[in-house]
Amino acid sequence: FNVIERTGIRPRVDPRLKDFIINTQKYIKKYGKESDTIDNLNVDEATFTKLTEQSLVLLSQALRNDVIIPEFSTFSKQIQSIFNRCKYNTTGTPASYIPQLAKVNPELWAMSLCTVDGQRYSLGSVHKNFTLQSCSKPFTYSLCLNELGAEVVHGYIGQEPS
Repeated sequence: FNVIERTGIRPRVDPRLKDFIINTQKYIKKYGKESDTIDNLNVDEATFTKLTEQSLVLLSQALRNDVIIPEFSTFSKQIQSIFNRCKYNTTGTPASYIPQLAKVNPELWAMSLCTVDGQRYSLGSVHKNFTLQSCSKPFTYSLCLNELGAEVVHGYIGQEPS
């Protein structure tokens, strides 16, 4: 799993690999030694093929490092650096006129990303719930641009060169 995890794919929690994980765990329970785990299991080629058949494309892509960000470790370090620099920007205050924002601890700081290939990286207080508020606007705008095109979207809303 370490080879796959180095690509940014998280095999233990990636829903696309759920069947692979379940099949491997069943195999270990049925045929494995007491010391076998999903991390140290050695199987022959036929067994490996059987265990991976439903996830073979994704696993092959990850093992070949054929992903959108091949140097994921370097990329992650750059993201960590940006995260750390931004973490100490404590200027401003939460909007008190929005009750959901007024209740939030301003010390919480998190960042998560996921590429189109499913490479994921998270930092900080990622398990805390939060309200999107205006953060959702770029996503909505991007979705509309993709679905409707710039001409239609900009017929309804303006744009600024920022």
